[in-house]
Amino acid sequence: MRKTLAVKDSLDVLFRRVANLPGNDRYRKLLLEAYTRELESLRQYNMDFIRRNKQSVVALYSLYQQVGPQTYVFSQEEDFKYFQMVDSCLAPRYPKVPLVNMLHRNVQEMGEQLRQRNLEQMLVGLGEPAPAFSAQGADGRAIHLSDLSGKYVLLVFWTSWNASCREFNKTLLSVYQKFKDEGLEIFQVSFDYTYAAWQQAVEEDGLVWKNGWEPHGTGSATARQYRVENLPVYLLIDPEGTVIARQLRPEQLIKKLEDVFHPQS
Repeated sequence: MRKTLAVKDSLDVLFRRVANLPGNDRYRKLLLEAYTRELESLRQYNMDFIRRNKQSVVALYSLYQQVGPQTYVFSQEEDFKYFQMVDSCLAPRYPKVPLVNMLHRNVQEMGEQLRQRNLEQMLVGLGEPAPAFSAQGADGRAIHLSDLSGKYVLLVFWTSWNASCREFNKTLLSVYQKFKDEGLEIFQVSFDYTYAAWQQAVEEDGLVWKNGWEPHGTGSATARQYRVENLPVYLLIDPEGTVIARQLRPEQLIKKLEDVFHPQS
């Protein structure tokens, strides 16, 4: 963990140094790839540790390791089998240990949620309800899509290092200025691998609407639910929570919003 955090700190310093250099998208991408490799190396180490020590209470600390605020090495959805593995070994052996009981409750709740949501098959398209999810806000609190129920919501998935996403932010600024007083809300969710990269881009691009961060990136459950492949991905959701448009060209998006807020009689 110390080694990974030291590498992360060094990459953060380099990231800030290249922020204003010409062609910084290329440098950012290289730094993010280096961070991703380091985080994956730590994840693989913990997987191996748990397999070898699944009957030890110390395995609990591997399961819940963090490299930053709310940034866990393991995803409870992607790596659920490791939580189950440790729980099945520790729950019978240490029934009175509070941390073991906490893990057991966590595994039961997550197992039920996974069964209910059927994450592998939930792919949202036109005319379908937008799956519920949440993302971390700048203050560390969760922002839920359901917070915006009853409104027209433009949901946007992006990353700071993707040039197409940064260009699309200019369109979003124009769209927001044009339709915010009509009742349009924008909820933009970043798949950046670092909080710092996300926040710097939000500030640089002047993104004043609701912004959230999904630290597990495009491998997250949210990305699977919404079929996030080539970024940016954006959807228009009506007040009933139904997806009514997806991946329109900028001029088509504006036309769609005109039709929504100013329907022809």
